[in-house]
Amino acid sequence: LEEGVREPTSFANRQADPRYRELVGAFNFDDVVSPPAVSSPEFIEDLIARYKVREFENAVGEVDTDIRLALNFQREIPAIINSENADRSGFLRVLGNQALREVVATAVGLPAEAAQIDIDRQTEILADRFNSLFGERSITALRDPANAETIIRRFFLFKQIQSGPGIASSGANALTILGAGGLGGVGQTNLLLSQV
Repeated sequence: LEEGVREPTSFANRQADPRYRELVGAFNFDDVVSPPAVSSPEFIEDLIARYKVREFENAVGEVDTDIRLALNFQREIPAIINSENADRSGFLRVLGNQALREVVATAVGLPAEAAQIDIDRQTEILADRFNSLFGERSITALRDPANAETIIRRFFLFKQIQSGPGIASSGANALTILGAGGLGGVGQTNLLLSQV
């Protein structure tokens, strides 16, 4: 924190993860003209508010991981889609963040096994999927709130399909009566999709 971000050789600037620079820059300990940010009541209030949001996400995650991931997506994605290099590095930043990766990859139907292929190929696949969904080949398509909402809805839908209908699902009784073996995977998926 004391090294700050002004010198290119500082610890935060040598890290690949940009969150180090954001954290150190926010505290502003290396500015010799201005006092550190921690002396500002507004900064402290903002820090406490952010902490409460994260703790709420963690508490929700104890009950339902998918909701925690969706809340994290809503909080984190604006910084990526509004960054100055979003067109070039947006998908890379999403792929580098495990929680965002899970939401976006699930929503666009990118299988977990895709993580094993070349990162450039993964970004191409995401660009193709975004083009199919939104008519844009960039993460900036999510600047439209309707598109960001589509990602969240698709994430929940595909997560539900992956886990199958639960006991409380309106399709669960029908599956029990019809017999899961008789429907097969495609039939179960179609039945679940018909509930949406």
